[in-house]
Amino acid sequence: SGSWAAVSTCTLSGTLGWCNKTIDTTGYSGSRICWNEYANDTSNNWNTTMPEHCFDVTAPNTAPATTTPIIYPATAYTNDNLNCEATLIDYEQPSLTAYWTWYKNNAYFSSGSAAATNNTPLNVTTMANANTAKGETWICQVTPNDGTVNGTAQNSTGRVILNTLPTT
Repeated sequence: SGSWAAVSTCTLSGTLGWCNKTIDTTGYSGSRICWNEYANDTSNNWNTTMPEHCFDVTAPNTAPATTTPIIYPATAYTNDNLNCEATLIDYEQPSLTAYWTWYKNNAYFSSGSAAATNNTPLNVTTMANANTAKGETWICQVTPNDGTVNGTAQNSTGRVILNTLPTT
């Protein structure tokens, strides 16, 4: 749907020639733009038999982003599970993938992925307390993906595991 606009920008003379027209498609993402060429001679004879041409305007895919992951609880003891939370953001896709990696004392420990909804906080992954010990430092890394491209990976700050408080 839409309307046709006459754009007469070329004047040709002689038996051969060509014409070039640049079209600014800013703000027309998701639209179809079509055009026809018409020509007339000095005797006002019109050639209207040239075919219609069309193209679809698509926006370029931008890489998704993630907030800096946060490990909860803020103070972690040996009996606590570690939860890694982040929010993934994308300008084109509602459904995203969070690729996560756990590092223990700056060494790779495990990795995986979780489905994410755009701009919605997510507990990306949980590290069970059976895998942690007093004095270890844990980092959660999250890399956002929109199904086409990965965004920039972000690391949480390190969370040091403290000894569980004694019970009385």
